[in-house]
Amino acid sequence: MLKKRLVSMGLVATMVMSMGLTAMASGTEKAESSDYTFYFVADPTLVDDGFAYAPMKITVPKTTADSTTLFDIVKPHIVCAEKDPGSPTYITEIKSPGVESFSLTATQVNSLGLNGSGYNNPQIVITPEDTQYTEPGNLGEREFSGYSGWMMTVDNLTQVGSYYLSMGSTIAEMKENKILDDDEAIVQMFYSFNMGADIGMGTQYLPTAVMANASYPTWSRWEYTYNWSGPAKAVTSFDRADSTALVKAMADTSKSKTGEEYMHAVEVLKDLRSSSEDIAEAAAAL
Repeated sequence: MLKKRLVSMGLVATMVMSMGLTAMASGTEKAESSDYTFYFVADPTLVDDGFAYAPMKITVPKTTADSTTLFDIVKPHIVCAEKDPGSPTYITEIKSPGVESFSLTATQVNSLGLNGSGYNNPQIVITPEDTQYTEPGNLGEREFSGYSGWMMTVDNLTQVGSYYLSMGSTIAEMKENKILDDDEAIVQMFYSFNMGADIGMGTQYLPTAVMANASYPTWSRWEYTYNWSGPAKAVTSFDRADSTALVKAMADTSKSKTGEEYMHAVEVLKDLRSSSEDIAEAAAAL
């Protein structure tokens, strides 16, 4: 009888210890990070075979002020510019390889919907040599196309409900909209030639023309405006697969940035029409 009681007590003790270890393990799993991690990539799309800035990881302590914007977080890590004091978190240009030697081909102009009556490209277009508007080596708004510029997503989203994500989004706003629930955010910037249709941002409607806007000085991004008086031209988009997992894998990988797996990941991420399966496979290989 005593032996049975001892065995029973031993089992209870084992169970208690097991429960304690489980609780400790559980507590370890739920330990909250002291940092936020922001993943960032800037893709000049057709302008270069690589990235303006390849996938990178930016660590931000949670003690950082909630008023800190995405622009504040990203700007120290890239060469960029904004030219509108009224909107200081709006990135108008980013340093990008290939910009000095790039030009749109007739085939690209046609595929981007930049042709046809009233939509002939160029209209008012900034050239890489025109340093009044764009710093040398930077890729900016209305270069090569009157409808071009940098666009962005956060966690593959442009908005959460009625809230639009932007470089002006603060940590507080991202927390409120559950972007930082997992302490991470993946920011992707793409250079578009036709207001987003070419980067999978949805079908876009191009205004009749780009016009000079005499109400604003030359240093302002508002110096040019769009003429919406005529019929807008629809340019059909496509469904771009979510590539955030690949951005994260490329930033986190310890594999060589010149190795076969990483270079394949570059090709997959650069191809905005890559399938979900191709993206997952490239990420898994890293």
